[in-house]
Amino acid sequence: MISFEFEYYKPASVIEATTLFQSLDQAGKDPMYVSGATELITLGRVNQLKSGAIIDLKEFPHAFSGLCAFPFRDQTMEQWLNDHQLSTEQRIEKSIEQVPAPIVNDVHGSSEYRTFVLKNTLTDVLNELEGEGHV
Repeated sequence: MISFEFEYYKPASVIEATTLFQSLDQAGKDPMYVSGATELITLGRVNQLKSGAIIDLKEFPHAFSGLCAFPFRDQTMEQWLNDHQLSTEQRIEKSIEQVPAPIVNDVHGSSEYRTFVLKNTLTDVLNELEGEGHV
């Protein structure tokens, strides 16, 4: 059993979630994002986590985060990733060309490193979903 009370929110969009987080934070509720709340249940039971407001993002469509100054989902990127007339490498390259803003370059990671990680992650995801030999 979780030993603290909290308010539960399930926003329908990223904008709603970020606005909600900011207002709850200003109200002193110490909000926290979760995706399905497994971490909340596990850590809440042993008193290693406490929050006055939980914002559940599990139902959101997947988005890219950590590349630009904001998370995003881009339909054109998805179209390139799903174009099976191109090789996996070409699909990834075309998709990355569609990133909607400059890729962040800061102390947490250079833009080159972030691009490297994105390429490798997309390669792994596509290979896992489609099989290594799929073109």
